[in-house]
Amino acid sequence: MMADTLSEEKAMRHVRRWSCVRFDGLMVVVILVVTAVTATAQSTIPDGEWHAFGRDSANTKYSPLDQITAENFTDLEIAWRWGSLSQAV
Repeated sequence: MMADTLSEEKAMRHVRRWSCVRFDGLMVVVILVVTAVTATAQSTIPDGEWHAFGRDSANTKYSPLDQITAENFTDLEIAWRWGSLSQAV
């Protein structure tokens, strides 16, 4: 009877250990998939286009445009302004 209890405990420890390994492996796969989707989302949108509020579905707000440089930054001017009907907006 004591041997059965010890073998059951040993089996449960084994199952718990492998459950943690499976969970860790699953998390690695999820992180890799999310990273790949984000990289794909960044590369599929043409330069200069913002198809969503944050430019892409990953909301990166990154634009690869390089027309503004440190040399021409001081030459920038306001091109347009938007006025809200409500000052709270």
